[in-house]
Amino acid sequence: MTDSKQSTDSSGTGLGVLITMFFNEFMEMYGDEELASVATAAVINDLLVDAREEEEQHAKNTHGKDVKGTKQN
Repeated sequence: MTDSKQSTDSSGTGLGVLITMFFNEFMEMYGDEELASVATAAVINDLLVDAREEEEQHAKNTHGKDVKGTKQN
């Protein structure tokens, strides 16, 4: 079983809820299941990458280290 902290964002919305929400929106827009699936995957991937970059930047700003713990110049 996964840790609930890993599957929810700061507002408490679970990843599954976001996937369903985006998929339904793309289905309405495109009317094609395959296209909606690809668009959903792209948006979720972008959100995860953005969150990771923000986390890394926060770690650098607060600790002078990257997420892996190595000191930055």
